[in-house]
Amino acid sequence: MDAGVRLGAGGRLGLGEVMPDGALREIPVAANVNGVAWNTPAGRDSLAVRVDGGLRSMMVSRRDGGGRPLGGDGARVDYWSSDGKWLTFSVASGAERDVGVLDVATGERRRLTNGGGSNGGAEFSAAGDTVFFRRSLPVRRVAVADLTKLLGVKR
Repeated sequence: MDAGVRLGAGGRLGLGEVMPDGALREIPVAANVNGVAWNTPAGRDSLAVRVDGGLRSMMVSRRDGGGRPLGGDGARVDYWSSDGKWLTFSVASGAERDVGVLDVATGERRRLTNGGGSNGGAEFSAAGDTVFFRRSLPVRRVAVADLTKLLGVKR
């Protein structure tokens, strides 16, 4: 890594940006940053990030690294709408995850799914009127195997 963006003591994960001249600049964040929401609108002075192992999300200032919680406990931000007004997120629902959208200005959350599989990776369409996401559904099957030949058992 180049000067300015390094892992700190103990392996802290940081946040940085590439400046117009190609230099790297560290954005000082007090938490471990392990993800940034995709499609950050151009000219935005803040970034939506997942911190502390993805257990929560924050809105972080690109200027000074100051931030505020975003979406409540367990919310993992995924993707910005093209107008910068909404973020998709996923949140734990028992052993599964549900998908929702977050109004950035008000903090209002709306769930789009409610159980029925593990949902994630949500993103907006280019027009901003549709949310696409992955759904993983468990498949349970019963298998029967005759082991008599394999084990050499005589009937």
